[in-house]
Amino acid sequence: AMQRKYILAPKQSFWLNWMHISKFAGVSMSLMLLVSAFAVTGYASIKSGPGQTLFQVKKSAEQLQLILSYNQEQKANLQLEITQKRLEESKQIFNNPNSNPQQEQAALAELSNQTSNAIAVVNNIAKSNPASDKNHPLLNTLDSLTKEQENLLADIKSNSDISTETSSASSTTSSAAASPDPLV
Repeated sequence: AMQRKYILAPKQSFWLNWMHISKFAGVSMSLMLLVSAFAVTGYASIKSGPGQTLFQVKKSAEQLQLILSYNQEQKANLQLEITQKRLEESKQIFNNPNSNPQQEQAALAELSNQTSNAIAVVNNIAKSNPASDKNHPLLNTLDSLTKEQENLLADIKSNSDISTETSSASSTTSSAAASPDPLV
């Protein structure tokens, strides 16, 4: 009877050890799946465009970058980079024959809003440093962006029915490009 107790004891201990490893493996796999899900969602949100479901996640990440920027010039550079992204996204949407009118309107609205934000940040820098160059890199970047936007909006106006969004985006761009110095 005593031998039987010892024979069964290691099996029971082995069973408990196997269950412990199994729990560890289950937790590890769950953690890996969770991290993978976040990575796939993050990648999909980076590739998303205006009017798509994950676009708000992308905008939130960009807003977090803006909040974490440590000075106004870095914020302005980030705003201009985001404006460039919105311009490229708008071009892609309008060059895609499969895009729907809601995506096109969302792209124009986002482009208009982002352009306004970039102009506001660059204006704040100009107000804080009135003796800055007329050839400041931020001004040159903003000027080239507004020219690209004007070209895109002119193409859209001639090819599309989205008159209100186009006029809104056009007025935002024109207000920035109309004056020789958009910071004044």
